[in-house]
Amino acid sequence: MKWMRLLILTTAAVFMLPGCIGTQKPILLENIEPEYPREAQELGLKGKVDMLLLVAQQGDVQAVRIQESSGYEILDDAAIDYANVLKFSPAKRRGRPIDVWLTWSVEFKPITTFFQPNLYAEKVVDLIQAAADVSESQRHNILQAMMDEHDEYTAHLSVRSDLNFNESLNKFILPELQLQWEAFWDIWPMRFIVYQDFLARYPASSLATYAREQMHTILIDDIYRIKEAARYRPVIRAKIDIFLTQYYTLLKTEFPDSIPSELQADLSKYTRQ
Repeated sequence: MKWMRLLILTTAAVFMLPGCIGTQKPILLENIEPEYPREAQELGLKGKVDMLLLVAQQGDVQAVRIQESSGYEILDDAAIDYANVLKFSPAKRRGRPIDVWLTWSVEFKPITTFFQPNLYAEKVVDLIQAAADVSESQRHNILQAMMDEHDEYTAHLSVRSDLNFNESLNKFILPELQLQWEAFWDIWPMRFIVYQDFLARYPASSLATYAREQMHTILIDDIYRIKEAARYRPVIRAKIDIFLTQYYTLLKTEFPDSIPSELQADLSKYTRQ
């Protein structure tokens, strides 16, 4: 089965209430991505959800009404969850904030890609076996091929944080690493773990430095992504402190001199003994 990447298109217009001619429309303050439910990913579901949002004087969404369904309850629910966390500058009339209804559309449109996580995992399994059966001098090319596979995997997930292929990683990730991150395995894509696995298997490889650099970059990026996701994904918000404690502990252990200054306060907070 070919896997899907989600293209989300949003459109909006102010639905004017009687007497609201000349209203200054609300403006979205921050572009938040809807979550593409994992089941919908796997089934390749697509559809457009047209909604009416009641944007209150404070800029919060107070009510959501489905005008036209996508045809799939799971996508409609995802669109409603997304709409409920949107923040706007309020609509105004003659300079005063007012409540206003806003039309808002979300289109869930999978884009077929040629990346297949199960095939990727099977290739890595074969390469791990091949690396074990050759001499040290022959191993480099095999490990380079493995690194290329890992880079393709992480590049595919770099655009979105709601595509989770961890189940496929079960085929080759070392059991102790799966255990280390099991609290998040079903809810967050573990991009960095493929490099962590490589370093655990081949610490003396000439590619180890590159693997460490990739792992460090993704860990830092994930911290920002996790904080953002916690704002609108309750399952992430419920585990945010556990998430960040483990991430910062790993960073402090493996990369003590390579943590950005803007993260130092969090580092102290989450690794305090």
